[in-house]
Amino acid sequence: MNRWKPLDVDWKEFQNDLFSQVPFVGKSWNPKGIENFVERTIRSYLPRSMFGNAGFSPFAAAIDYDVFETHRSIFVRCRVPEDVSPRSLRFYANSRQLRIESGDHSEDITLPGEINPNRTIARYRQGVLEIRMPKVGRSEPFQEIFIRDGGK
Repeated sequence: MNRWKPLDVDWKEFQNDLFSQVPFVGKSWNPKGIENFVERTIRSYLPRSMFGNAGFSPFAAAIDYDVFETHRSIFVRCRVPEDVSPRSLRFYANSRQLRIESGDHSEDITLPGEINPNRTIARYRQGVLEIRMPKVGRSEPFQEIFIRDGGK
């Protein structure tokens, strides 16, 4: 009979190492950065054999980005690692999504509003790539709503 055996991991060492490396304590919260940090930490403590079987890796190379919007535009900011050329990244947009491709990894980001992909601009400065996507300016005029009499 096969019985499940827990991994032979020094959890005290894991906890001490985790708390000594937490990059976001006392700083502003960056959910994508926290997610990447946790994935890297877990990957460093679990046996490599868990990830190497048949080329499967549960942790794809995630792209670190933030999305925010103003009344006229939607912005996506990507932190580009020092060893990656921003020109190696590819971006594709339609009216509701942005796709970021980096090597073998692709990530689709659903945008919080409709944009005009033809007017999208990307700029790179000091390790951050910023994509500005102007929102579609479809403002419908107000139309009067008539109240019907209860009969017909």
